[in-house]
Amino acid sequence: MKNTSFRCLWIGQAFANLGDIFYVVGLISLLYNLTGSAFYLSLLPFITTIFRFISSLLAPLVIDRFPLKRIIVQSQW
Repeated sequence: MKNTSFRCLWIGQAFANLGDIFYVVGLISLLYNLTGSAFYLSLLPFITTIFRFISSLLAPLVIDRFPLKRIIVQSQW
């Protein structure tokens, strides 16, 4: 890992993934405390999957339009 840009990207991606995990676990806990329903808990991964599918359809349009380095940096926000 001699490339500094790659190391920064790798560390940033690791922290972003860790943050996503904590966010989802916290959201599931909050949703269960508010509703007490397993049905609403099952909707959370379903809705997340739908939005990921939609964004995967839009990704080629974004990749063709903007520089890759800008996309990578802004995707972390």
